[in-house]
Amino acid sequence: QYSPFSFTIGYLPHRLFPKTFVYVDDPIQLKIDERYKQDRDYLRNQTYTVLKQTYFKKVFNPDVSIFGYFIKMAKIYGKDGLFHHRLIAEDIQRKPVSYKGLLIRSYILGKYFSTITKDEENVGILLPNTIINLACFFGLNAYGRTPVMLNFSAGPALVASMAKTAMVQKVISSKAFILKAGLQETIKALEEAGIEVVMVEDVGKKVTFGAKIKALLAYKVRLQPCKRGGYTKAAILFTSGSEGMPKGVVLTHAGIVGNVLQTSMLEKLHLQDLLFNSLPMFHSFGLTVGCFFSMFQGAKVFLFPSPLQHRVISELLYKLNATVMVATDTLYRTYAKIAHPYDFRHVRLCYAGAEAVKNETRRLVLENLGIRLMEAYGTTECSPVLCGNNSIFNKFGTLGKLVVGMEYKILPVDGIAEGGELCVKGPNVMQGYIFADNPGVIVKPEDGWYRTGDVVEVDEIGYVKMKDRIKRFAKVGGEMVSLSAVEIIAKDLMKNNDEFICGAVAVPHDKKGEQIVLVSNSREITNDAFVKAVQEKEISPLHIPSVFVYKEDIPVLGTGKTDFISLKKWVLEQHLE
Repeated sequence: QYSPFSFTIGYLPHRLFPKTFVYVDDPIQLKIDERYKQDRDYLRNQTYTVLKQTYFKKVFNPDVSIFGYFIKMAKIYGKDGLFHHRLIAEDIQRKPVSYKGLLIRSYILGKYFSTITKDEENVGILLPNTIINLACFFGLNAYGRTPVMLNFSAGPALVASMAKTAMVQKVISSKAFILKAGLQETIKALEEAGIEVVMVEDVGKKVTFGAKIKALLAYKVRLQPCKRGGYTKAAILFTSGSEGMPKGVVLTHAGIVGNVLQTSMLEKLHLQDLLFNSLPMFHSFGLTVGCFFSMFQGAKVFLFPSPLQHRVISELLYKLNATVMVATDTLYRTYAKIAHPYDFRHVRLCYAGAEAVKNETRRLVLENLGIRLMEAYGTTECSPVLCGNNSIFNKFGTLGKLVVGMEYKILPVDGIAEGGELCVKGPNVMQGYIFADNPGVIVKPEDGWYRTGDVVEVDEIGYVKMKDRIKRFAKVGGEMVSLSAVEIIAKDLMKNNDEFICGAVAVPHDKKGEQIVLVSNSREITNDAFVKAVQEKEISPLHIPSVFVYKEDIPVLGTGKTDFISLKKWVLEQHLE
């Protein structure tokens, strides 16, 4: 693929006489179902799957470390011609860095932090999407420390709780960021918990000329100070906490690198691509897909600190000539409404994750921006990508197919006739959880299987269709009712109201077991309208909420998801009948 005679010219760096490998796997007997023997798509899918599996086995090294892999990618993609270094990352300071520049910064920061921390110590990072955040992450990994990505939008108490859960003693932050984001109370909460906050501005003043020379020499010899990798801990992130207290998720070196490779088999990026990422790096989607997915393929990433500055982002897409974008359904819907189509003129690939993609959003993006929106699905526990659509196999209304290298099984769920809970096993599955009531202790998945808690169906071709989360069901009169389905009906009824937001929760009821309460920011939605909608859709009347409640501000998490814990707590406090 790196030969001048390759068809990848313009997409990958070419050189004379590259090492070339031919990999021959064991013979595989295709499993042909007689019902689909003449189905071209079915046979094509079988062959495509075998090719991907074979390629993944060849390129994936389970003993890899993140920093070691980054060095390897720098060697492959670092030069742009004989004398120029390829630019790989840029942030709102508009001072792009190359592989060389980012590696040198990583060596400098990593070496400094290694002098004030212990080997394998967990070190918190409280920074926005910036190049310095990337340098801290790689630097800590380079010297055998584990970065703990703290969600600064969670509030002082939760940030301090996360740090204590991961047994963090030091947190890296920035004076400028704290002042601009108004995080003084968060820093105070960390310090009151006995956690030292180290400011990157202070670190910069302590870096000597000698330290910079050593970092340059380390880059020249491609020094890897800590070679520990594989399935050892590489980073700790936290679940969003939309349905419970945030848990620490311990991701591994092999898991993160493996997931980048798995994702790259959904869609390959080119050397000319620029991925625009406004998703926070404390979110696994923003870290693995938003950063490493492009950087490990030689494509440039632009880091933007907030996904909520919609008009600024639209203008930047135009100015940067961005070609790839990752965001959520909510964000894409807003871009489709306010952005000019010309802002997205160069964007060839848009992936949506973190929440379900609605048909209305997909229609708006296609009609207003001229882009086919791709849906993917993942969880923090899987580093995060589990499945996704792509340009070869794309089926609207599904989450796509499981990424290569994954095993899965469907466990039955009481009260649900079709589908079941998705359980997965593979190289990208986490090392384990760390719970707030047992700090520092890693609880591993049983036999390596991770139970997603999501109810899905998988068709004969392998497309995964999401039905709901197990915890997002209400048991009304002994029947399981999807709370998400209730919300979809409500949004269909209010489709002409762009500002409409709602959330359905299940609360205890003496006679029914549970009852459904629909909380929304509109007083126009009524029981009669819901009854009519349910009858037209010919679905169970159990989907009709027992209580309709008005609330002007529906609570949301920093990731944009509805905070169902807070919402349910508020509903229970209302003492509804």
